[in-house]
Amino acid sequence: MADRAQDRDGRDARWDQHRTTRRDELVDAALRAIRTHSGAPSMDQIAEAAGTSKAVLYRYFNDQAGLFAAVAERIDSTFLQQLETAIEGSDDAPVRLAQLITRYLELIESDPDIYRFLEHQTVLDRRAVEYPSATTVSQATALFAKVLDSDAHNPPSNLLMAGIISLLRTVADQWITSSSATDRPHASTLATELAAFLWNGTNHDSDFRV
Repeated sequence: MADRAQDRDGRDARWDQHRTTRRDELVDAALRAIRTHSGAPSMDQIAEAAGTSKAVLYRYFNDQAGLFAAVAERIDSTFLQQLETAIEGSDDAPVRLAQLITRYLELIESDPDIYRFLEHQTVLDRRAVEYPSATTVSQATALFAKVLDSDAHNPPSNLLMAGIISLLRTVADQWITSSSATDRPHASTLATELAAFLWNGTNHDSDFRV
């Protein structure tokens, strides 16, 4: 009896691993399709990139919203890892803030199709795709708070941090969707301007210098 239970547990574990691996492969294919089709691939195009059918996509993600949410989660995880790396190696908070924002702008500029997907395709046809997800907002808020919180007695409130994240997204959207790349400032220039504004606004007793 115990042997049969162990066999069943082993099969379940192998199936779970297979399902996780297959989902990762399908997300990889979706990312390829996003870059091929300017940030707005159809499910047919994603299935083609994966070398499979829409039925298989639905088997692993239930619907388009489920797939899009999984893709957004992968992108956000990669972005946050990159942003964490960007602030390593410096103890100067204003410099770290400018580095953080610069890296964010560089990431969306280097992969605009991914950005278009995140900010626009995830709300296609009013589908129920939560973006950014609560987890992403929480992680991004913690990251910015860590840099901005130079005064342990007066850290930015959660409401203020939510406003900061919204401000950055709005400015980034206007910047990346400029009619021409020549019309927009360099990422580091805009980042320094934004960092100065945020630093002076949340740290009234400190001057911003990079």
